[in-house]
Amino acid sequence: MIKKVALFVISAFAFSFLSPIQSASALDVPSGLSATGNRNGGYNEGSVTIAWTPVAGADNGYAIQTILNGSQVGDLSPALGQGTNSAVVSGLQGGTTYSFKIRAVSTTAISSWSSAVTASPITSPSTPAKPTHSNSLLDVTVRWAAPASDGGSGITSYVVTEANSGRTQTVNSTTFNVKFSALASGSKVKFNVRALNGVTAEGTSSANSDETTLPSVPSKVLGVAVARTSSNDELRVTWEIPGNGGSALTGFEVFLRKSGADVQTVLVTDIEATSTLFTGLSAGTFSAQVLAKNVIGSGERSTEPTAIAIVGLAAAVAASPSGGGGGGGGGGGGGGGGGGGGAPAPTPTPTPTPTPSPTASPTPSATPKPTPSSSAIPTPTPTPSAKKSPSPTPSKAPSKSSAPISSPTTVTASIPTPIKLSGATTKIIDSKGKVIPAVKVSISSKGKVNVTFPKGTKPGTYIVKVTTKTKKVLSIPVVVKKK
Repeated sequence: MIKKVALFVISAFAFSFLSPIQSASALDVPSGLSATGNRNGGYNEGSVTIAWTPVAGADNGYAIQTILNGSQVGDLSPALGQGTNSAVVSGLQGGTTYSFKIRAVSTTAISSWSSAVTASPITSPSTPAKPTHSNSLLDVTVRWAAPASDGGSGITSYVVTEANSGRTQTVNSTTFNVKFSALASGSKVKFNVRALNGVTAEGTSSANSDETTLPSVPSKVLGVAVARTSSNDELRVTWEIPGNGGSALTGFEVFLRKSGADVQTVLVTDIEATSTLFTGLSAGTFSAQVLAKNVIGSGERSTEPTAIAIVGLAAAVAASPSGGGGGGGGGGGGGGGGGGGGAPAPTPTPTPTPTPSPTASPTPSATPKPTPSSSAIPTPTPTPSAKKSPSPTPSKAPSKSSAPISSPTTVTASIPTPIKLSGATTKIIDSKGKVIPAVKVSISSKGKVNVTFPKGTKPGTYIVKVTTKTKKVLSIPVVVKKK
């Protein structure tokens, strides 16, 4: 019989902790109930300490009920032993207010529930929601919202972490965005955030934001090739447009190469361009490399294609007229000059002529009859005259053949091929490929070209380069003659 009673009491006690107790007995209701929130743990690991005055006859201890928003949460918490006067209720959310009741339990009876008391555990803040981020080139701004609960203690700061690199930034409790600057180009980034308060220096990290890849420099340019044109001094370079690396292209840099070294560099700002033209080149064997640019920087240079040879501008100029060949000089007293010199040969002849003319006039006046001997005597007469100023006379004579023109000179030519001249550009280059400044060029609708060279231009052959809006280039030779 005792065994049956004991079994009944144990079963009744167990049942009392698993379901609401339906009846009361003569056991006193525990008095002096109090609840104190504890300060520790993570947000879902808060605890409250319950204290009361023990009840005589509560040989099976006490049962504690936890209530949130008017409803019991979880199971009843047991406190074994008649003399027990406190217990800790755990697994509570920080900063949340809970109500607590208690009743005594004996082997034969249970008391009524006590009046309720309230308390709030204090913990670390709740976990913030997943943040978001956006980038402007290599600068990334992360944004988040305050967590649902501060854990019962005001938030003091937020720690934001780039999960892949571990780079962190800390901001105050009223700031909900932060910028990460100058991150590595082409890197993958994702961020999390955690809140800190007076309870914890760690906090619980949020889920990571969606991972994104930051822009980088453009891809390596492919398909680079060099080709001759119809002009001896030109070389066209072509390429394919590469990937932009995540940021719009700003242009291309094209390197003309000779014997493994850069000899000319051109910056092409048209982001849709796939070719450029090098003009005014001398004879030689050339290749090229191209790289693409964006605001992040310059991509890798292309592979250098096989070099090709061109005739060059020097050969074209050599075939051009340069003043005409000089024939032998005529008779007269001095005899004919040798051929081959061209323009310089006749130059000395007129120079000394004015010098002997004044001295020759008085000689025949003094001795009019001896004409033959006087013709022999005046022959040396110019010689002393020439000796008096030998330097000026010969130095001026040869310089006239290459002396710069003394006044502006206009040379005309015609464009052999009909082209659309709207938007065309022109430039003038000399035999060495050097651009000549201050030259005015006008082209009529019928293709007539007027080129006005300024005072000081040296005589010789020049090339007018006409580049149309469609990148077609025409080379027109013009000759500035000596005056």
